[in-house]
Amino acid sequence: MKKILLIFLLVLSAKGTTLLADDLNLKDKKLSQEFTTGKNFEKIQVENSDLVIKGKDNGVVTNELKISGKSNVTVRYENKSENNRGLTLFLKKNDPTDQNIIVGKGSTLNIESYAMKNLDSFKSPFGYGDGFGWLEDKRLTRGLYIKSEYDNQNVGIAGTLNIKSTSFGLDTFYGKNNKGIEDHNVYRTNLDKKLNINFLPGSRINIVAGFTGIFLGTKNQEINFLKGSVSKIQAGDFGIHVSSREYSFSGKPTLYFQNGSSIEVSANWAIKLRDGFIKLDKDTDDKDAPRVKVFGKRVAFRDLNFRVKDGVETDYGKMHLQATGHDLFEKVSGNLELVEGSVIEGNISKSENFSLKLKKGTKFYADEVLELGKMELKGDLFVGSKASYNNMDGYAGASDMTARVSKLSDEDIKNIESNEALLSELDGVGGASYLMLNNIKKDRAELIKEIKYIHKGLKEGKIHVHNKDDYNELQLKKGTFLFKDGTIHLRVGKEGTLAETNRKTNHDTLKFKNTINEFDLQGSLKLHPVKEKEIRRNEKYENILTFEKPIVAYVKVGTDLEKARKEISNRFKIPETDIGAYVLEGKKDPLSNIVLLKYTSKEKLNDKMIDRAYYDYLGKMFVERSDLLKNAGLEYRELSPEEAEKLPVRKLNEKVNGKYVNLKVKAGTDLGGQTEDEYIESVVKRLDRSYREKSDLNYLYKENPNPKHADALKKKEFKENYELDPQYAAEKLHNKKIDEQIKNNKFKYNPYGISLYFTGRLSKAAKKELANSLNKHKASLYTVNTIADAIFENRNMEVLKSKNAWVIGNTKIFRNKETDTKAKETVTIAGYDVTNSQNQSFGFFVGKISGDYEGLNYGLYFNQKYSSVFLARFHSKYKKSKYNELHAGIVLGNVYPITDKVYFQPSLKNIVIHKGGNEYSTDKMDVKIVKDKSLYSEAAMKLGYKTDFVNSYIKYSVGKNFRNEYEVRFNDDLERKIRGEKLNQNIAIGTDFILGSSIRIQLQANKEISDKYKSNIGFKLGCQYIF
Repeated sequence: MKKILLIFLLVLSAKGTTLLADDLNLKDKKLSQEFTTGKNFEKIQVENSDLVIKGKDNGVVTNELKISGKSNVTVRYENKSENNRGLTLFLKKNDPTDQNIIVGKGSTLNIESYAMKNLDSFKSPFGYGDGFGWLEDKRLTRGLYIKSEYDNQNVGIAGTLNIKSTSFGLDTFYGKNNKGIEDHNVYRTNLDKKLNINFLPGSRINIVAGFTGIFLGTKNQEINFLKGSVSKIQAGDFGIHVSSREYSFSGKPTLYFQNGSSIEVSANWAIKLRDGFIKLDKDTDDKDAPRVKVFGKRVAFRDLNFRVKDGVETDYGKMHLQATGHDLFEKVSGNLELVEGSVIEGNISKSENFSLKLKKGTKFYADEVLELGKMELKGDLFVGSKASYNNMDGYAGASDMTARVSKLSDEDIKNIESNEALLSELDGVGGASYLMLNNIKKDRAELIKEIKYIHKGLKEGKIHVHNKDDYNELQLKKGTFLFKDGTIHLRVGKEGTLAETNRKTNHDTLKFKNTINEFDLQGSLKLHPVKEKEIRRNEKYENILTFEKPIVAYVKVGTDLEKARKEISNRFKIPETDIGAYVLEGKKDPLSNIVLLKYTSKEKLNDKMIDRAYYDYLGKMFVERSDLLKNAGLEYRELSPEEAEKLPVRKLNEKVNGKYVNLKVKAGTDLGGQTEDEYIESVVKRLDRSYREKSDLNYLYKENPNPKHADALKKKEFKENYELDPQYAAEKLHNKKIDEQIKNNKFKYNPYGISLYFTGRLSKAAKKELANSLNKHKASLYTVNTIADAIFENRNMEVLKSKNAWVIGNTKIFRNKETDTKAKETVTIAGYDVTNSQNQSFGFFVGKISGDYEGLNYGLYFNQKYSSVFLARFHSKYKKSKYNELHAGIVLGNVYPITDKVYFQPSLKNIVIHKGGNEYSTDKMDVKIVKDKSLYSEAAMKLGYKTDFVNSYIKYSVGKNFRNEYEVRFNDDLERKIRGEKLNQNIAIGTDFILGSSIRIQLQANKEISDKYKSNIGFKLGCQYIF
């Protein structure tokens, strides 16, 4: 009866009515209710119903929430008081086994929580971040707020969850101030409980928040993005964040990205977990890896650890990642492997315990620094931003507002308050950095404040936007870098500016700093030209890759060192690169920069031998300081070699007498929250004076003198031509002081680099343009031959005082044998002449050229009984280039009867060709074709059979150009000459159909033979009319 009364009251209630019941149960109904303040319910259960709750303050609070069937629930609150929320779920039931699905499959929960005031602060009270979406009067609005009285409680979402909130989207922080009021600003709290929020298969999560998308307490709270779930989180400052307050407990939050899930996070600081975890599945197939998109204007991933669920610390989790951020990874640890198709952009900093693998088919864009533990590259590393290579403005994560403000000058900012046009243009382009919800507008003062804030951040380097024309220097500062057949991409071009400096350079640079551990360089280099058309052959690109540390390799005694160095050097390929009209080739510095350490063992020196040799040194130290060991809570026992082989290397230490020992932690020793291995390593560092004393390298050998080492120290030089034992190699790799000696050049070692210089050879593009000049000459010769033959073969010498009209069409395709470029040419010519009483005729012709070369030709001709003379003018174009030509020629020939029907006709043709110079530009270079003159001569023989109705024949001709060389200039600093054909032969078969005394139809098939060109069978069709 109580429930019936509740529904009745809800349906009939007016605005401002307060419900009397503690439970809200709705099934197969539609209900809309509005309150003037918040409302508390013991339970909210909605099944196959539509429910809308609106209010002005405090929001809806419930202890149980269940939305099922095909329900659609909307909670919308506009808040004016402090610490308001749209919907609060306060779990008071202790049942860790309950999945507690609050939004079932097929249902939708919409939460809108707005602070009815302009967002007016651009500095976070936390002292970091931009604070977009933070309100100065602490009017914090929460969308969905979940808290619990008990640990290990679950909240599941199987349907759709849509949240829009001015400040926080999904919030799980639970703290109270000294007045007992819930407050995010409390300094300490012990109220936070472990929550497991599960985005179940098929769920759709959409969160938009002005300040923080998901805000977590730190007591091992987990958000599980399960297979088949799709989540999208957009926020102004933080996408997923953990509270910065101190707590009376310890614990770390976890985000679990299960295989098959899809997650997208975008914010100023995208994911920041305060040493929490992102966990990934073990033994993942690449195709099943979670698909993650993280877009951070400043940082993508910060203060977190990548781990494999149910794995060990050395396991790599896999992810298909699309990510951007000025700092892509900052203060990150763990192991991550990116699968094919991943594209990431940004820098890696302060992540010395982070290992990253990039598989083949991945792309990594970085423009400043890489500081991590280890990076293994099989994909592509681009020095610079994606904008540089895609030729667009902007920077990873930069909002449209930031990109626009970056183009403003100091003067523009100074006068911004009076520039209404500019203010109007900039309004409403804040992007993810400034989310205005519920149509709350930025007023004029706040817009100006935001513009000035961004301008200041850009000038101070706190906010970054990339100029695509700037070059970049990527420094590998810390870590081990293994380039395993990956490709390094850099840009080269005309002199420009190095990003964020006033230095001038003409290329990107990849710099291997002497602070890295070690590196191996295998793979290749690919260059990308910038403003390629402006590059000239005198450009030099010096030290595009620079190495402040040698490549260290190990070889057996007796190895040919020079041969070994060449093999190591050749593992990195610098292919020749075409840039504009030129060919660029790489030059490596002397091979002496590859340091070879020889070893005496029969088997190759490996990590285990190196570690054991290093611990030989430490073991001797331990024996002498056994009391210190005992005081530190460590003990050791001697092992046989057989026992030693079965233990991990890091558990072994060698005594003076050659016996191995196994370090162990005494029972009852306080580890201080560390694992046993971590504790042992910390003790080792504490006892080894070489980690804390500032003495020079000589200290290493006071306890263990070695004549070879002492000699090297005395001479202060590094020699690779004497035998080094594994112990020295181990100390070389593991001890920071030796690295310091190399850094200070006390071992004689000079930094080196890879430089690029232009050869004298032409690029493929230039060769194509060179071939085009020859192709054009070939096309011109084909056209003028067609005209000459048409004039001579259509002479009308038999009918005096007659008029003669003719038209010829001829088509052929030529293919250049050297460059495989082709030219298609179709020539159509029409002529008209008049025969006088002296067996002479005068005429003119006009014609059209179509195909790859297009244009017009026209001219005059004069025929006699045994000859034809003509003068022709050509105007043609190819793409954007235009050609003008002048030709003059004569054809001599006569018909000699063999029988009354069979005849023989020899002929000789001479043509003077004058081609004007031509200049044009491509997207890669400027081209100038030098004007030239040439003489073409051709001898022909025709054998024919003629009746009153047909004239069939076979014709053979051979021609030669007596000035057979043409000059082309590229960019006015490189010229080349190209030779034409040696001989041009042609075989033709044709038939003329004679229709009465006035009309003749001409058909011909012809085939050309040339040393420079291949051609198809050409066809000629003509018609002559005498009247």
